[in-house]
Amino acid sequence: GGGEASFRAGAEEEQRLLALAAKMRMNTDVRRRIFVVLMSSRDVPDALERVARLNLRGKQDREVPRVLVDCCGQERRYNRFYGSLAAQLCEVNRQHSMTLQFLFWDALRQVEDLAERRIVNLARLLGDLVCSFHLSLSVFKVLDVPAMRGRGVLFVATALLALFSRDVSEDTFTAVVDRVASSTDHALVRDNLIVFLHRHLPEIPEGLDEAERAVMGKRRKQALRALQDMSVLDSLPEPERKRSRARA
Repeated sequence: GGGEASFRAGAEEEQRLLALAAKMRMNTDVRRRIFVVLMSSRDVPDALERVARLNLRGKQDREVPRVLVDCCGQERRYNRFYGSLAAQLCEVNRQHSMTLQFLFWDALRQVEDLAERRIVNLARLLGDLVCSFHLSLSVFKVLDVPAMRGRGVLFVATALLALFSRDVSEDTFTAVVDRVASSTDHALVRDNLIVFLHRHLPEIPEGLDEAERAVMGKRRKQALRALQDMSVLDSLPEPERKRSRARA
């Protein structure tokens, strides 16, 4: 009957996904099970519920963000499902934010070896996680801006343009930039971003619609000004710095 047919279809779909998992080198049973859940979920709540039902223990749990990042990178174009799911996973377990931060550091260190599609998708994922406050721009403390080449520039520019986009509210944009000042490595992050914006993103690229380009251009200037103000503040003696922050 109908139930049997749908069960058979479900089993066939699972076999197809397991074959795809093998092709993507999902080389452990845990990774394969997570992959099947992510690829066959209807939406974010469905994915969360099914991930919870996998009953992953200890280090197995860390495979969820790893598989999520792999799947996101393989998509033809960025799918916001991954950003929403990653944010929800971080809400459930703070450890996932740390795992994601390490994954982005790894991606940035080997960025010149990554496919362009993967770079753009991961940069967009990072943009979403920064704007949902589960990660911060301090991910960029590992950049070696003077040595950067094409693919590294593509990654950071894509993430920053996602932040400058009019899809992001003014309050969120301001809060994300302000958070740099409160991070422990803020001087390094700030200097990396200032040099990057001057050297690699002196203006917003052509090819975007005019309204979006205008918002991005304005935000690029605002971000640069805020980062440079932090530099000035840092050069003040401690008591004066506190007074300036209090005034701000």
